[in-house]
Amino acid sequence: MGEVRRHLAVLARVHNRDKAGPGVRRGGALSGTNLLVIASEYLNKQPRPLIMALGAALILLAGCLDYFTEANLAFKLFYLAPVALVTWQAGRKAGMATAVAATLTWSLVYVSTQPAVQWATIVPYWNIASSLAIFLMVSLMLSGLRGALDHEMELARTDPITGAPNSRAFFEQVEQELARSLRYNRPFSVVYLDADNFKGINDKYGHSVGDDLLRTVANTVRTHLRITDLVARIGGDEFTLLLPETGRKEADMVMSRISEALTAAMQQNEWPITFSMGVVTYLAPPPTVDALIKAADDLMYSVKRSGKNSIKHAVYGDRADAA
Repeated sequence: MGEVRRHLAVLARVHNRDKAGPGVRRGGALSGTNLLVIASEYLNKQPRPLIMALGAALILLAGCLDYFTEANLAFKLFYLAPVALVTWQAGRKAGMATAVAATLTWSLVYVSTQPAVQWATIVPYWNIASSLAIFLMVSLMLSGLRGALDHEMELARTDPITGAPNSRAFFEQVEQELARSLRYNRPFSVVYLDADNFKGINDKYGHSVGDDLLRTVANTVRTHLRITDLVARIGGDEFTLLLPETGRKEADMVMSRISEALTAAMQQNEWPITFSMGVVTYLAPPPTVDALIKAADDLMYSVKRSGKNSIKHAVYGDRADAA
């Protein structure tokens, strides 16, 4: 359990450090790579129709430049920018539609700037078909790459044993909830849950049974949560729950149901396991994620020190009307 606490503390410090501004280097300068990261994060927040409109505008701009500069085939590269942008930000179908639109625009410019096009030959048809093939190929390749990256990012946020979110995903959600609580003046609760005497299960039955127990805990807790709630495995036999829009009374009710369900699941499988839980309701958000972790973590460990197999609840903040 000590390793888990150190792991969470390190993650919290890194998380708070990163919030100071991604990409800040010597003298406060931003590298080109980090500027791209910032631009990508900004675009990720934009609605899909806006991305599509931006792609259409870039196609129109490329067409106008192509028409007035008469750059011909060399200008095809400029049509790739909106195709790549829309594919990356809006998905494969939108990217393929943009590829078709780029091809049509390029074809109109090609026909209007090449009055001597020999339609009786294969050349114009080949040029148009090759343009469509290039744009579609770029769209398909980028959509495949984006899908693979998204899959890897999801794996990086998922605990491989239980399938629940991991500590990285927990911090992301907590940061969002902190901002939301501060903006809308709403409470939320955080729960630390530890399986008592879990090491004995691994020693007596083996790690495969221990993994089954962890999966049972995650699934049991998940079935008693709302879709907006989060249960994450933060390491070892410890789990954390994030309960948005949840005051003290609501958190007590939720944790009572979860405690009963976990006890029943352990008895059904004949596992001699109990649970220590620390519940902190935040009526006002703490100043940092690190402070949130310390308050909830300390409460859970006070349960462990006082005999285990119990729930303790504390309230942080003085916003009385929020509970």
